[in-house]
Amino acid sequence: MCMGLFCGLPYGLPVTGEMHDQMPENVKTSWALFNEWWEKALRDDDGKVSRKDMPEDVVQAMHVVLQASIPGYDGCTMEESCYMIGVQSLLVD
Repeated sequence: MCMGLFCGLPYGLPVTGEMHDQMPENVKTSWALFNEWWEKALRDDDGKVSRKDMPEDVVQAMHVVLQASIPGYDGCTMEESCYMIGVQSLLVD
């Protein structure tokens, strides 16, 4: 679940497929919604993705994902994952 250059330390904590499978269903659902929107937005907007263009359900899904605990990393949330660090670094606002 890492993105290109932002994979692994020092860019964040890697989240494996096995870790993702251990997450609660609401996090998996939020992840799927956010990730689908994110990938489409990157393609459609030439990589210039803005928070102001996020639909409200995607904003809420992103919040759920960011606050989710990462299995195997005590006290760490997805906000510290390499994927979400990469996402936030690519947002233009």
